[in-house]
This record gives sequence, C-alpha cells and structure tokens, in this order.
Amino acid sequence: MTHHYDTSRRVEIQQLSQYYSEFEKYGERYPLYCARLDILKVEGKTIVTEEIWNLSIGELAHVKVKVQYQVISTNEIQYEIIEGYGLGKKNRTWFEKSGDSTSCHISMVPLEIIELFYDRTDGLFQKVQNYLASRDSHFLEGATLPYESGDVCPHCKIGRLSMTGKHENIESESGSASFRDFICDSCGKKVSSFGRGMNG
Repeated sequence: MTHHYDTSRRVEIQQLSQYYSEFEKYGERYPLYCARLDILKVEGKTIVTEEIWNLSIGELAHVKVKVQYQVISTNEIQYEIIEGYGLGKKNRTWFEKSGDSTSCHISMVPLEIIELFYDRTDGLFQKVQNYLASRDSHFLEGATLPYESGDVCPHCKIGRLSMTGKHENIESESGSASFRDFICDSCGKKVSSFGRGMNG
C-alpha cells in the first residue's frame, strides 16, 4: 500500500481533510476523468461510493468501481475498492505539518486502477496524476488551470485548442509536471498550456 505522489501545500490539515473527503464533488473537480460518482451509503465516518472513471485502458473506455472510504482522522483517509477493477486494493491519503506548509501524501482511485495495467512511469499514469494535482492546486490554492484540448481559444474566442505535439516537463519543489503547447484551429495562434490568464 504505497501512496501515489507527494506534494506540499500552504493549506491547513483540516481543510485538506475536508476537501479530499468531499467525494460528491469529485465530478465537478475532475470532469475530464470522473464521469460519475454517487454516494451509496454513509455510516459515521465510512462512505461507500459507486464511481465511473473515463480511463482508456486497452479496449476499455471507462471503468466502474465501488469504493469504501474511511475518514480515520483529520490526518488520514483510507479506501478499499470493494467491487470492479482493482477489487481488494487498499490505499490511503494522509497529511502532516511541515513548517509553514502541509506535506500531502496522495492516493486516488483512478491512479490505483491505472496501476493494474501500467507502472508509474507510463504516460497515462503521469497524465492523470498531473491533471488531478493541477485541479487540486486550483481549488485549494487558487492556481491557474492548464489549458486542455478542446478549450476555447483565449485570443479569438472562437476556435478550439488542439495539441501541437510540443511537450515540456517542469520540475518544482512539489514534484514534476508535464505540459503541452496548443494551437487554435481558427486563428492559428499558439497558446501556452501553463495556465489560463497567462496568454496575452
């Protein structure tokens, strides 16, 4: 049972615990991959969900699982996949204070499922991990969101963005992130994928 990635955030532990245990909000937070998440049962600090994740693995277009979460304390959330791909897999997310920041050791169900088929150096694992982490940075710390394929062009406001194929890895104290540049299918202008509001 090894967590999927580490990061550091200037957010209090109690806020982080609340954020990651708001499972009903995963669909709006991670719309690219979380197609649906329903709360089936709540008993004290135990929550059972039914989740559909858009993961292209082999011939699969999406994966459906049931998951049992347990909020152990404000420092720790555990889960077990109780039905579907990854049946019996267990993991946990936990937090610890580190100076002015909080160290976050994150585990997520979609990454658990991907690991059944690929290792952590695989492109799909990295892509989903970076997406989840960037969305969390946005909701928790107000970070700008990277552009995604299909977004409206910030220049002409008409065309849609598509990948150029140019790829860049960015290293930081909280880990590495992977970005791609985009081009508008209408005006032809290039758009940096680092985040909204960063293109003139």
